Amino acid sequence: MAFQASLSAAAAGPVVHVEQQGERTLVAVLDGGQEQRASFTTGRWQGAPTLYGAADGALLEVQGEDRVFYRVGRGGLMALAGEQDVSGLAVIAWRDVPDGAAGSVSPMQPMSPMKPMKPLKPM
Repeated sequence: MAFQASLSAAAAGPVVHVEQQGERTLVAVLDGGQEQRASFTTGRWQGAPTLYGAADGALLEVQGEDRVFYRVGRGGLMALAGEQDVSGLAVIAWRDVPDGAAGSVSPMQPMSPMKPMKPLKPM
């Protein structure tokens, strides 16, 4: 199961996509055609992640083996150390979506090897 939420009321605002992939949590921020993506080892989720609205984007809480927090927004995606004070922050509602529903959220495929260059002709 994966979840998505919009960080702004504007249709073109950032969208957060969160997905469990085995022991890892995949987080993607999609904003105006740009995508930032990260994957963190969190263990299996103990429940759905929680997304809180914050002045500079959002705060994502994932309860896996430990309770961990991530700063999410236009400035990127960053793991935060320790507990975070979420009192007074509004919870942003998730939409349940199929895994991989963020489109390009699936892992990138490695590039094929480059072909050798032909030697230069002498001058």
